[in-house]
Amino acid sequence: MRAAAKPENDIERLSSLYSYNILDSLPEENVDAITRIASEICGTKMSLVTLIDANRQWFKSATGYGEVGGETERDLSFCAHAILTPKEIFEVSDSSKDERFFDNPYVTGDPHVAFYAGVPLVNKEGYPLGTLCVLDNVPKHLTESQKLSLRALASQVVSLFELRKANDELEAGKEILEETNKELERFAHVIAHDLKSPANNIISLTDMIISEYSERLDEDAYEILAYLKSSSMSMKSLIDAVLKHSQTLSALADDKERLQFRAVMEQVKSFITLPEHFRLEYDNKRDAIIYTSGQALLQILLNLINNSIKYNDKPEGIVKVSFEEELYFYKFSVTDNGVGIPEGSYKDIFGIFQTLGNKEDSQGIGLSTVKKLVDRLGGTIEVSSMVGEGSIFTFTIKK
Repeated sequence: MRAAAKPENDIERLSSLYSYNILDSLPEENVDAITRIASEICGTKMSLVTLIDANRQWFKSATGYGEVGGETERDLSFCAHAILTPKEIFEVSDSSKDERFFDNPYVTGDPHVAFYAGVPLVNKEGYPLGTLCVLDNVPKHLTESQKLSLRALASQVVSLFELRKANDELEAGKEILEETNKELERFAHVIAHDLKSPANNIISLTDMIISEYSERLDEDAYEILAYLKSSSMSMKSLIDAVLKHSQTLSALADDKERLQFRAVMEQVKSFITLPEHFRLEYDNKRDAIIYTSGQALLQILLNLINNSIKYNDKPEGIVKVSFEEELYFYKFSVTDNGVGIPEGSYKDIFGIFQTLGNKEDSQGIGLSTVKKLVDRLGGTIEVSSMVGEGSIFTFTIKK
């Protein structure tokens, strides 16, 4: 027996397979109907829709062979050989005479596979996810008509997978929209509460101008008008912050582009005004390439770095940005030597209108925006910190 070699792009192929969230899913009648039709057309006792995982072959659908949700070792799989030639039908007319399979336990034992023909399930990215295959206990050949039909049925399986994935993404989008709507409702509540006092000031001061300074405007009147402007600006600042938060989530995370890490950091530096006693350092990875939303990444880094500057009480402040590329994610860390965060506050700081401890900072939406953007980019964010020594914010972005 000879196990199939793994494709050179197997890591990318597996990543594409996992994006469908279909492994270990429940049976689906529309897929089962295709395997039944395949057996009827090809005149075989068995047919399968298989998906080739890292170390196993999993059955999405099965007719006459095991059960839906069953699996075998990848090294024993006929389908693992089939995906090596994505554009061809892989056919074994008589497995007992094939050096790759003659002593395979599924040939010498139950279910005694003598014949196999599999069409790779190639998605729109060009990756073979598995196969639609037909099997029998006796040697045979498929006719050209049967091969054409099997190819057509395999194409339908891929279409069903794509439709399933699109529906899942639609449901995820609906959940994001529902959560955004809930947050907007909470915004409205916070706005109504926080703007009550400035609004009352405006009303009261306007009444005073009308009743006491209708004939003339002296120094006191100008003082009152200045306070009126201050209250109005406070209201405007809060409203602008809320609008910025809601617009950021819906707009920034969509358009992906190829970015150089060094170029991103140079852009970050151009947007930040560093105090004289501050240093911004970052990894010198000139050739590191990131494929993601540039605007979203910039917004995340700006928020984290500005927080590191804002909440720093050291004579010499330091902020360092580190980057590394992992198998499925880009990983960033923003480290500072600032005031630090109590461990019990780690989760709270990512909430809407929560702050890092400055009571004068009433807007507190920066880290909430960061969290939502990281979520939209398929990553995670976490913080570790020691009060008085500094914090490390680490976030990932899905490739």
